[in-house]
Amino acid sequence: MCPGQGLVRVRLVVGARAPSFSHSEEEVIEGENLGTIRGLPLQRLGQAHGQPGREIHPALVPDQVLPEGRQGGAGETDGSFGKGASAAFSSNKASLLDLLPVDPVPKHADLILRAGLAGTSTSHGGDNNLRKIKLLLEGDDGTTFGMEELLRNVGFDEAYGAVERMLGYPPDHEETPGRGCIDPTRTAAGLLEAGGRIREVASGGGRILLGTGHPGALLFYYLGVARWVEELGGGLVQTEPRIRGAEVPLDWAGPVAVLGNGASMKHTHDPAHMRSVLEETGGAADLVVADHGFAGAAVAEGIPAVAIMD
Repeated sequence: MCPGQGLVRVRLVVGARAPSFSHSEEEVIEGENLGTIRGLPLQRLGQAHGQPGREIHPALVPDQVLPEGRQGGAGETDGSFGKGASAAFSSNKASLLDLLPVDPVPKHADLILRAGLAGTSTSHGGDNNLRKIKLLLEGDDGTTFGMEELLRNVGFDEAYGAVERMLGYPPDHEETPGRGCIDPTRTAAGLLEAGGRIREVASGGGRILLGTGHPGALLFYYLGVARWVEELGGGLVQTEPRIRGAEVPLDWAGPVAVLGNGASMKHTHDPAHMRSVLEETGGAADLVVADHGFAGAAVAEGIPAVAIMD
């Protein structure tokens, strides 16, 4: 790159919405001529949006981009380059959205990182993670979440590797003393996959069962999922609460199963509450979305589940 030329990372915007791309989808282009982006010949008009030599992310809206060989000003608004929400290239040109796949993971990963749900200072540090793996392998019923039989022959290496795959880091890796590490990109990808499975079941008219052992932290999340399920046309599985005198107490916060007494809700790892719901409903749920023992009991019964790791 010649001295004085700027390094520009280009992101294309079609209409009113700006698709985001993973790093592998963005092209680094030197100088003023953008050349070809994934087969689409383009020319940038006007000044760069930053200082020479600085890596920036300009948004090139349709009236700033023309096919090579075509002349026009930044305000051109003929049929091919109008400023409407669906502005597109002329009929003999492919749509930008057809040529450039939209990858939502980076945007969601950034939100997750800023919210503190992932990163290098999360709540469970390395020693904590190793202790929980040890308890799991010892069959501790506060750690197995009702999946004792499924975990019976699991060894340390398998458990360690499974946690590493979910976190994107070794379970005992720390960058902040006493705090854990979770890869925000893997977290975003997992959330998108979970959302896809929920959408598939709900949009097909399936029934979903929600439950949480963490009502203080996660209840609003599950209530949001419940609203989305209903908007998609899905059903929600629910039973009558069992509050007083029940051997296995159960309450409901809207359509979300919780451990409660009618006045307050409690944290629990116990799978018994979900087992009782599954027994009472006789397999009515096509999908379970839950955490702790509410998820573990469903997994142990072979019911498809989206398990929330908190």
